[in-house]
Amino acid sequence: FFFQAEDGIRDYKVTGVQTCALPISGRKLIYEARFRLGSVASQNYVFGLGAVGLAANDGVITDAGALASVSFIGFNVLEADSTKLKFVYAKSGQTAQTVFTYSTALAASTWVKAGFIYDPLAPTSKRITAFIDNVEQSTYVTGTNMSAATFPADVYMAPVFSTKNGAASSKTVDFDWFGAAQDGNL
Repeated sequence: FFFQAEDGIRDYKVTGVQTCALPISGRKLIYEARFRLGSVASQNYVFGLGAVGLAANDGVITDAGALASVSFIGFNVLEADSTKLKFVYAKSGQTAQTVFTYSTALAASTWVKAGFIYDPLAPTSKRITAFIDNVEQSTYVTGTNMSAATFPADVYMAPVFSTKNGAASSKTVDFDWFGAAQDGNL
């Protein structure tokens, strides 16, 4: 399986893909993807889990290159800081919350694996754990974060990939695999 998102329209149009929906609720949820950026300049990339219908409704990125006010949890690279991978979440109508910014600058054509695990049975201080290249990151989404109005709790979300290009040249992001799974046991 190889997936490539390209914004070949060369204006502020969005290219996005979305699949089946899973809720962040009382069951363990895992998301992971491996990607590489074709360029680290003048481009916006978002991938993770987003509310159902995002890919058809202009995606997770606004025309101004910011995160849209939609329910989402996952990773982004925005044009304003195009070498930084960030782990973020937001509930529709609320301000996006940045959990952390990955300390290593991204480089074009370099594969990176990013993912997260939501575990309702984990300690409250580590309800969602993110990993970059198989290394657990030291900042977590906590139970307190999840009970705030800004967290997309009990929202059905599906894997989503979105890119939006503000420059007049084609840019790409490649995914050679991704996965999302939820424990069927309550």
